[in-house]
Amino acid sequence: MVANNPYSAIAARLLAREPPPPLSPRGVYDAALTARIDELDVPALGKAALHLLNDDLERSHQLAQSSEGNRTADYLHSIVHRREGDFANCKYWLRRVEGHPVLAGIFGKDGAAAFDFVDRCRAAGSSPSRELLDTQKRELGALLDEALRTT
Repeated sequence: MVANNPYSAIAARLLAREPPPPLSPRGVYDAALTARIDELDVPALGKAALHLLNDDLERSHQLAQSSEGNRTADYLHSIVHRREGDFANCKYWLRRVEGHPVLAGIFGKDGAAAFDFVDRCRAAGSSPSRELLDTQKRELGALLDEALRTT
């Protein structure tokens, strides 16, 4: 990320959230950021990743879906569905991004590990472990960087 610009400031704020973003948000984390994110001069997938970090699943979904077929967009789309609790749809989109560099970076070369993570998120329900939250946060941060690199 380029330092000292509005994008970096928003990204840093959202990545510094404590506790990390919930697995299943009940609403937008900071509604004031929605318009600020939309006004940024960055690719749509960078905005989609920021909206996802801000728990704005609807806006992230719109942006990711508008770039369907781009593997980073499809990965973001997968996470939107995981966070909505639509685990079957999440896995559908995960299958479409097999071999994505972020997927391998977070879950290793074993493609089943990402699907196991989805199952662990489902099983955790409203009481996720810190490890699940931290893994999701690393995943979102890596996708944020990838969204700027690949679009």
